[in-house]
Amino acid sequence: MHVKAGFTLLECLVCLFILSVLSLIAAPLYKPVAYRDELFVQNLLSLQTDAMVNRISCTSTTEGIEMSYNLYGNPSLCNAYMIDGKKIIVHLGWGRISVK
Repeated sequence: MHVKAGFTLLECLVCLFILSVLSLIAAPLYKPVAYRDELFVQNLLSLQTDAMVNRISCTSTTEGIEMSYNLYGNPSLCNAYMIDGKKIIVHLGWGRISVK
């Protein structure tokens, strides 16, 4: 009597096909988590845009750091902040934000 051990090639291909279909369905559902430094920069850019569009001075406190923008979108304070090991630099003048 011959005992069958293991899987056939067809069984392995069917399993591989099922796993690939499931991964194709699940891939769009995955949303990467925004890190604290990205959220900080997004908040600064949103605040700067608010100041320019509405022509008002805006102030916000994020991560314990208070930032103010004048009605032209320029920051009232330039500084470098360390968040999650990344250096975020806010420049005066054009209000540029650099992440290094």
